[in-house]
Amino acid sequence: MKARREEMSAAVGIVALMVIAVLGNMLSARHYHRWDVTEQRLFTLSPATRNTLGRLEEPVEIYVLVPGADPLQLTFRHLLDAYRAETDQLRVEFVDPDTDPAAFLALQQKFQLSATKTEAGQVAADAVVIVARGERRHFIAPENLFEVDDGEETRARPRVERELTTALRAIDGGTAPPVCFTTGHKELDFEGVGLEGLRPLRSWLEKANFEPRALPPRREVRGPDPIAECRLVVVAGPAATLSPEEGARLRRYFDDGGSLLVAAGPELDEVGLKLRDVGLGPVLAAGGLALRRDIVFERSAGRQLPNGQGELFVPIPQNHPITAGFVKGEGAVPIPMTMVSSLAVRDDATVAPRSLLATTEASFGMSSPRRWLENGGEPQPGPSDAEGPLEVAYAIELPKRRADDTRGPRMVVFGSKGVLLGANWLTPRLRGTGLVVESAIAWLTDQPEALDVPDKPLTEVEVRVTQSTLYDTLIQVLLLPFATLLLGLAITFRRRTTAPDEDPETETETETETETETETETETETETETQTETETPKKKANRRKGRSS
Repeated sequence: MKARREEMSAAVGIVALMVIAVLGNMLSARHYHRWDVTEQRLFTLSPATRNTLGRLEEPVEIYVLVPGADPLQLTFRHLLDAYRAETDQLRVEFVDPDTDPAAFLALQQKFQLSATKTEAGQVAADAVVIVARGERRHFIAPENLFEVDDGEETRARPRVERELTTALRAIDGGTAPPVCFTTGHKELDFEGVGLEGLRPLRSWLEKANFEPRALPPRREVRGPDPIAECRLVVVAGPAATLSPEEGARLRRYFDDGGSLLVAAGPELDEVGLKLRDVGLGPVLAAGGLALRRDIVFERSAGRQLPNGQGELFVPIPQNHPITAGFVKGEGAVPIPMTMVSSLAVRDDATVAPRSLLATTEASFGMSSPRRWLENGGEPQPGPSDAEGPLEVAYAIELPKRRADDTRGPRMVVFGSKGVLLGANWLTPRLRGTGLVVESAIAWLTDQPEALDVPDKPLTEVEVRVTQSTLYDTLIQVLLLPFATLLLGLAITFRRRTTAPDEDPETETETETETETETETETETETETETQTETETPKKKANRRKGRSS
């Protein structure tokens, strides 16, 4: 009876434990909470992020294209777990380009991604995160996830939360803002897909959640001018002269608070010996700038590029929000330029433009290239040529036109149309030029950034160990020293358990004496046994009788 009561008590205890577990699971599901024990509070969401997640009304897809061996994937997993704890509108999928190439290829084709292989054999895409809602999408590049502070000790500031929150706001903020490219004046090919076309730049704009548009010339417009809808107008290197009507159109757009990106360089006449005007004077004058009709030659050996005579060079970035990253890492990311005209500030400029890129004192602007084109040889400055240093890119922001405007008109001018060529996005050695154009577009469009998401603290950059180097690290740092230690212990133990060495002669004599003694004992025992076996029955009986007495 007692045993039965014990069995019943055990069964009741098990059932009670199961009920407590179920209730605890239900309670934890309703009141989810995570503890962030990292020193920098990397996975603690800011109030701005929580508000953004709380306003999501439609499902959003997030694709993380990070290899499983990359520590960054673990960061995304923890952070996105915190995001999903705030909303049920997120659909997160992790795709490893190395172990799941089929899924990565499907996303690459769907979102028009480009990918290359690193020296370690890993697949690297131009975007590590894709945030999509319907037809809208936002791409996060790997270089945007961390802000590096180059000081005595290299430190990095994580920007993962800010970039994710910015992407969610971008796709949830209505239609993609249009970026318009002027056409009808022999500009760079809007539909061109190669090194000379605009398609690579357009592809980047689409990934950055813009809508690239071809802007027809004013003479072809019937009705309202579509330029009013443009967030940014790009004058993409016109080779034909703009009409006064077209120049006035662009100037009105700028004066009304619009943003202009002008890329125009030296244009030769039909004979190919003289430089001519393309009619951008009235447009640039609105920003207090003028485009000289010259070709810049850089004679500083440290700034020249191969395969040229100085017309291919790397300018010096100046201090401005557009070029801030290039100024900090001067020389690390070069900005190659070719066939460049210099820029000048007009005397009637109401606001002083700020220089973006400049040449050295050894440079000059050749205003009459006929002699050089006809005779060849090393280019030499003439008496009427502008002397260095010369400015080859400027940025200007004017005061606000209306009280409710967030900012005034903005303009960025490059003295070369080559900065917009597709080669700057397709050729690694020219990537710096593409990056400075992207930075200029971001400044001109004033895209809303999640500035209310506070910055994480700077931390020292640690050594990164991936799966490809983990085995080498284990062998070199752990296994080899451990094996050496075991070998040393084995030798020591062997020596301690082995008798000290003795003299060989003494050892031989001892062994001989031992063997002799053994043989003597054996012979004695044998003789005794033989004597015992040969005794007669009579002798045995007498011996027993003697013992009895």
